[in-house]
Amino acid sequence: MALARSLLLGSCNVTKRLETEPMKRNHTSPLPGIAEGQLWNTDHACLQIIEIGKSLAHFKVLPAPGQRAVLSRLIRIDALAVYLRACEATLIH
Repeated sequence: MALARSLLLGSCNVTKRLETEPMKRNHTSPLPGIAEGQLWNTDHACLQIIEIGKSLAHFKVLPAPGQRAVLSRLIRIDALAVYLRACEATLIH
C-alpha cells in the first residue's frame, strides 16, 4: 500500500530520474561515407549500394565489376560500415 501511494505521489526515484533525463532516441542516421549508388571494391568481390534506409542498407555483391549474376542482400548500416573497414574496401565510384 505504501509503495502504491509513493508511486502515485511521485516520491519514487524512478519518476524523478525520468523527469530529469532527456529521452534517448533509437533513430540512427546513415553514415556519411555510405551513400546510394556507390561501388566498393574488396579483395574477393565488389559491393554496389542500391538503397539506404533508416537502419538497413540494400546492396548487391558482384564477383567482378560489370558481372550480371549477382547476390542481393540487406544488412544494418553500422554492420556494413564495420565490414567495409575490416575488409579495407576502397571506393571505386
